[in-house]
Amino acid sequence: MAELRLALDRWGLVRGEKLLIEYVLLKGVNDALEDAEKVAEWLGGLKKASNLNLISFNEFAGAKFKAPSDEVKGAFAAALKNSGCFVTFRKSRGSDIGGACGQLAR
Repeated sequence: MAELRLALDRWGLVRGEKLLIEYVLLKGVNDALEDAEKVAEWLGGLKKASNLNLISFNEFAGAKFKAPSDEVKGAFAAALKNSGCFVTFRKSRGSDIGGACGQLAR
C-alpha cells in the first residue's frame, strides 16, 4: 500500500483530473469504522483529488467472503465523507449470472 501511495503521489494530475480509487467492502474483514479511518488517513492529501468508489462484495455460492449490510456500508461511507473524502457506491449488476463486478462464477 505504501508503494501504491507513492506512485499516486508521483502521478502528476493535470488540473481538473481526479483519481478513481476503488475499495471492495468485505463483511468483517475491512468494513469497520476503524478501516474507514485508515482509508481516509491513507488518502491524506489525495482526498480532494480523488473519487473513492466503494464496491460491495458480490456473494456467490461457496464464496469465502460476504457482503456487509446496507447499514454497515452507509456508516462506512459516512465516516469517509466526514473526513473529507468524495465517496460513491458502484451499483452491482450481473449477480444473477455470477458475473457482477468482474467476479465470474463457475
